[in-house]
Amino acid sequence: MEKFWFELLDKAKGKEKISYWDFVFSDNYEDFVVRSYLTSFLVSYGYAEILVKPMEDEIFLIPKLKPEKPTQTASTSLTIPINYARWLKLKKERKK
Repeated sequence: MEKFWFELLDKAKGKEKISYWDFVFSDNYEDFVVRSYLTSFLVSYGYAEILVKPMEDEIFLIPKLKPEKPTQTASTSLTIPINYARWLKLKKERKK
């Protein structure tokens, strides 16, 4: 988990936030699913926050320099649908 968190910190270096899709994307669909799954734990355990802009259809990760587990009253549940069609779309966008 920490290795994955360090990867997030490295990719977001110098930025306040990073695109969720940029972070979880992999050229391999199975890895894409695993990265999405692991990212949910980064957020759940306070290694990162998630920012959703539904009107723009954007999702961002905000890495934390020090993990802070959210309190139960402050926590929310969020479903981010990942599927093969989404992965194909992201893969196609990266080839441009």
